Amino acid sequence: MPSKKEKAPERRRVLVTGAAGFIGSSLVDELLARGHEVVGVDNFLGNYGRNVKLANLRAAREAASFTFRELDLARDELEDVVDGVDAAFHLAARPGVRDSWGRHYEEYLTNNVLATQRLLEALRARADVPLILASSSSVYGDASRLPVTEDATPAPVSPYGATKLAAEDLVDLYRKSYGLRAVILRYFTVYGPRQRPDMAIHKFIRAIRDGEAIVLYGDGEERRDFTYVGDAVKATAEVLARGLTSGTYNVASGKTVSLAELTASIEKVLGQKADVTRAPHQRGDVRATHGDITALGKEVGYDPATTLEEGLAAQAAWMEKEALRETPATAAARRPVRPPKLSVIIVNYNAGHVIHEAIDSCWRNPPADGELEIIVVDNASSDGSAQALAARDDIVFIRNRQNLGYAAANNQGLAAARGDYFMLLNPDVEVSPGVFDKLVDFLDENPDAGIVGPALVSPAGRLQESYRRFPNLLHLVGSRRSLIYRFWPRNPFSRQGFYGNLELDGPVKVDFIAGAAMMFKRELVDFIGPLDPEYFMYVEDADFSRRARDAGYYTYLLPNLAVLHLWGESAALHPYRIVFIHHISMMRYLRMHQPLQFALYILLLPLVGVHLLFELLYAWRATRRRKKQLAAEREAGAPGEEPAAPSDGV
Repeated sequence: MPSKKEKAPERRRVLVTGAAGFIGSSLVDELLARGHEVVGVDNFLGNYGRNVKLANLRAAREAASFTFRELDLARDELEDVVDGVDAAFHLAARPGVRDSWGRHYEEYLTNNVLATQRLLEALRARADVPLILASSSSVYGDASRLPVTEDATPAPVSPYGATKLAAEDLVDLYRKSYGLRAVILRYFTVYGPRQRPDMAIHKFIRAIRDGEAIVLYGDGEERRDFTYVGDAVKATAEVLARGLTSGTYNVASGKTVSLAELTASIEKVLGQKADVTRAPHQRGDVRATHGDITALGKEVGYDPATTLEEGLAAQAAWMEKEALRETPATAAARRPVRPPKLSVIIVNYNAGHVIHEAIDSCWRNPPADGELEIIVVDNASSDGSAQALAARDDIVFIRNRQNLGYAAANNQGLAAARGDYFMLLNPDVEVSPGVFDKLVDFLDENPDAGIVGPALVSPAGRLQESYRRFPNLLHLVGSRRSLIYRFWPRNPFSRQGFYGNLELDGPVKVDFIAGAAMMFKRELVDFIGPLDPEYFMYVEDADFSRRARDAGYYTYLLPNLAVLHLWGESAALHPYRIVFIHHISMMRYLRMHQPLQFALYILLLPLVGVHLLFELLYAWRATRRRKKQLAAEREAGAPGEEPAAPSDGV
């Protein structure tokens, strides 16, 4: 479509959606510097840290000509938002190619397509308001000719690219049907200060500085057109200044470099060598991007001047200044002054295949007031999950150089937490809507409640027996891994730790609930102390509940409130030495809370030795079977299901 130009007044009241994001906040600053009045909106989508996005707006929020509103374009009323504006820059979107496959696709549809349609509807009656839509080079896919021009046929190769193209199509429909004046800008891999933490340059700079490996997907010869954010936002603002009201344009550098060349440039800027790890080509990644910028140059005089090394140096300096390299100290320093209401603590040990979904589920379903922090403590993982977690800016990350055990690691999280309520969460648990608020409300409404937890439900919808009786010697001797159980499966001791047919039609008092998902107040920790760090793994939850009971507080299960638990996914691949750990933990529990049973345990040590030997054999065989099962399920793309019978481990 040929371009149209109108004379633009010097000062305008403009709307910027996605105003707290990387490009959006940079555009806000550019528009304010040009003398415009800016209305910024953002829904703080949980793809990275809210605190980081708020920091992006630090300078803008000090300006008298800037107004900010937190709202969701896909759900909230928008008529009053567009009322009185002279132009609208629509940058709000769910970014990222790789995450757009699979379970996150609905987020892309909602934030990239539905949000755009609802904004267009709100602008439909305002034909005098030009719209500038931020699109992406991803709409081109693997272009057959480079540099690609705007008249090339779009052919996206990722769901993300498809949703951005759908947004463009919606704009075209409203242009034709309602006379909407709109310009579409296709950005090519923008980088620079405030770049999102999931983007390659941000991750490469952080990893190289921290002496960690960077991952290059493919052969390293994939080429990208990297566009400096300062050049991109100047071009975007100039569209308004020049009165451009139609057309589609590439916003690129007009140059292309390989990922290997990019790595070398970052090494030069930082003065450090990169430790490069190779990985297979990822779905949705194109071989090369290279944008022709002739059209935008003719219309608005676009001529990007920032070299790659200059832009990399600016981004590296910003990352240093903002202390965005993820360490416990810098992460804590970036958190807002006001403490959150709820602190979620997750201990990670080689759970990289599930923990990110656990974190994401918390951000998708936060407390109603949004006051939430997530603290992840890594216990010297060896599966690469620590590096991936360190790259997240929506968590406080604590990394241990050795495995301190589950209880001790949780205590680290408790010590760093600032909330009034604590939620211990396993990395293989996914939180449901409303869970946090209902648990908090129950603690507030029941003074005798010290600990509360939801029901744990398998992917198949089956209730898991996460509510238990306090352990005793008979529970240990007659367990499902024991020698007795082998020859006498129906022995009366096999279910000593379980309640059986418990009425679950409302809140139920139980001895204890599994530490996979349990909430308690800060004041409980202040009164009885944190978890006992002598429990390396297992029984620490029973001990904590027992100490709470002794102090006059009860543990409750809320069976009508459920979370998804991928049974065993956080520990299924651990070595079978956990049998020893389970026995050691049981011995400590008996010694602390059942001294007579502990004395009997010591007297029966020869028999205990035979029992332990049999448990080791059982665990070794079960671990082999479970490894094969998980490998087959992951190859088929299906989540692991829990064993048919609950584990006897406390």
